[in-house]
Amino acid sequence: MKKTVILLFIIFLNIIAASAQVMLNYGATTNISDSVFVNVKGNLQNDASGIITNKGTIILSGNFVNNSSFVSGIKSNVNLEGGLQDIGGSVSTTFNNVAVGGTDNKTISIDTKVDGKLKFTANKVIIGNNNLTLLPPATITGFGNDHFVVTNGSGFLQKRELAIGYDFIFPVGTDIDILNYKPVVLNYTGTTDTFSVRVEPGPSPIVGFTQPECVQYTYIVQEGVPGGNSATLTLGWNHNTTDEGILFKEGDAMMWQFNGSSWNSLPGTVGFVPGMNGTDREYTTQNSAITSFTGDKSRFLIKGEEETDLFVPDAFSPNDDGHNDILFVRGGGINVLLFVVYDRWGEKVFESSDILHGWDGTYKGAKATSSVYTYYVKATYYSGKYVEKKGNVTLVR
Repeated sequence: MKKTVILLFIIFLNIIAASAQVMLNYGATTNISDSVFVNVKGNLQNDASGIITNKGTIILSGNFVNNSSFVSGIKSNVNLEGGLQDIGGSVSTTFNNVAVGGTDNKTISIDTKVDGKLKFTANKVIIGNNNLTLLPPATITGFGNDHFVVTNGSGFLQKRELAIGYDFIFPVGTDIDILNYKPVVLNYTGTTDTFSVRVEPGPSPIVGFTQPECVQYTYIVQEGVPGGNSATLTLGWNHNTTDEGILFKEGDAMMWQFNGSSWNSLPGTVGFVPGMNGTDREYTTQNSAITSFTGDKSRFLIKGEEETDLFVPDAFSPNDDGHNDILFVRGGGINVLLFVVYDRWGEKVFESSDILHGWDGTYKGAKATSSVYTYYVKATYYSGKYVEKKGNVTLVR
């Protein structure tokens, strides 16, 4: 016979508040009616083939452990009002309204969904390697630089079927430190879609990129349906030595997207705006700047590189001694580049459109001879300034 073991658990005519040291549901059916407040002074654990239907409010000071069926009514609430608390068990739970309060942070150890409102009144939610999903009608309130979703693992804060054409703020950060709130604001047009967001420490991947000129975080934004959307992103960060690399220039801030092999700048006004979502600084792309959040293209960061004059050395020595072996174009803040080198007969021996790709002194797989070569450079800076430069360079063996 099914039974419920509940210590000091009383429900009376839907209006009497109930109190329990521990609520254990062993295979029974438990109904919490409208307007009933159940105050659980410990863990709520639903085991075996138990069914809990909640139409009222559960005030919980311990962990929520669901190993069976938990059904949330349309106006039901679960208020997390304890210290360290975890939402877990073996069965994923869909809540209606969840309030995050109490005296310490909350964790989830299984994929968890919210169908109504996720409300922050204190602390943070740490999602680790599991996803916290806001279903189509769900909203999130009370977030800020001390109340947000900590993405310190591979999990995402997801929003199902995000509304088209409206700003939605994903209040995410990397750890429980108050300074690591990194909100992502998404506004898109196109196919109705689900978006998933998290933040990772460091510019990653770092292919072709240097950390000192970057905000020290990578923002991961994924879409459920590949392609079909044009979006604007706003990325937030804080003005401190933890967030900003030693060479980062706020006035030169730009958003970059990884394409699988290199980072590419996205259109937008150079610089930052004061943070409007609880951070010190924000950068926003222009409308329709992003058309894919698929695979590697789901990675974004902020780079601030000071604009400096274009410069090409007048000699280099590609002898593999580790010094001056490659001829580079030098200059900061360059967006578009064309660098071409010709020999003395006018034959093109090298061409590059990447400031990080210089000439190693070879031509068609063989070492070029010691001689004087001619170079041409065309460069456009992020500010829109255009520069052309030509000159001679001596290759010394």
